[in-house]
Amino acid sequence: MKSATLDPDAAAERVIRIYYPSIASNPVGRLIGTLMECIPIPIGSARVSNLIFGLPLAPIGALLYVLLKAFGERYAVTDRAVRRESALTGSPNGAMPLESVDQIDLRLRHCYRFFRAGDLILRSNDDRATLKLIAVPYAEAVRQTILEACEARKQTDAAIKQIERRKG
Repeated sequence: MKSATLDPDAAAERVIRIYYPSIASNPVGRLIGTLMECIPIPIGSARVSNLIFGLPLAPIGALLYVLLKAFGERYAVTDRAVRRESALTGSPNGAMPLESVDQIDLRLRHCYRFFRAGDLILRSNDDRATLKLIAVPYAEAVRQTILEACEARKQTDAAIKQIERRKG
């Protein structure tokens, strides 16, 4: 009978989710967000500023969107870490292991409101290591995903340690 062995690929890092920042991560995008929120008088479900500035700013916003998706950054949540990567090549620009994440601060800026985005600041328990995820759409949901991944990592590590103690 064949004994159970750990598959070498099972130890590989697995991507849980990839997030792309909104165009509010760029100064031009923040200007668009500010203009789209500057006249808060509602007309139906839209605002006056949306009706005035929406169509003229749409080509700039679309171009910025494409450029950021191709040449900007993306944020990858894996089963081991949260990483900032180049959107084009996937090369890492910064990372924080999940077991190091102790606190995730959410910062909402006025210029992000139109895009429903926010900044996430991941802090380690000793407050020495931080990782900033800028202008993440639906930041509260992304925060929750990261917190759940951190909890799963802690439980997995505890289970592995317990199994190793039983073997040894």
